[in-house]
Amino acid sequence: MLRGLVRPQVQREQSVAERLAGLDEAAQVAVVLDVLREHIAAVLGHADPRAIDPEHPFQELGFESMTAVELRNRLTTAFGMKLPTTLVFDHPTPAALAKLLRERLNPETQAHEVVQSDLDQLELSLVAAAASPHRGAITNRLRAILAKWSEEESEEDTSFAEASAEDIFDFIDNQLGRATN
Repeated sequence: MLRGLVRPQVQREQSVAERLAGLDEAAQVAVVLDVLREHIAAVLGHADPRAIDPEHPFQELGFESMTAVELRNRLTTAFGMKLPTTLVFDHPTPAALAKLLRERLNPETQAHEVVQSDLDQLELSLVAAAASPHRGAITNRLRAILAKWSEEESEEDTSFAEASAEDIFDFIDNQLGRATN
């Protein structure tokens, strides 16, 4: 009689990224591939995701424009990342797509993509503000940001402007080989 008063606990399903934590690269690709095959099977109406051959091209599996978009939408939700509508056409097989998705789940890759996206937005803003009376102030700020970014680069990254003639000739000899007569 009291059982009806107690609600069963609903456990939250782990995200794909959480499932990958602590696994080596091969195991991560396998997990991503399993998730991918589940969604491919659902989109194509197959009962068994294991029937999806990871090396078989998407187009031969039966993908066309509408199913490609449906798969992309499912993967966007499952992986929590923005994906292009051309995903299955850009990556010919489920195996190739699994490797890409696994790489994109890597926190370092995600940070890089965020910065690249921000830089794309900045570029658009700069083009729009090209005729701004504040162009000089914007340029100075960009130079300050770049200088700060450059300071944080490794000491090994020296420019040719700071190198002596001997350093430049040594570099050329080491990279291109000595000229023989």
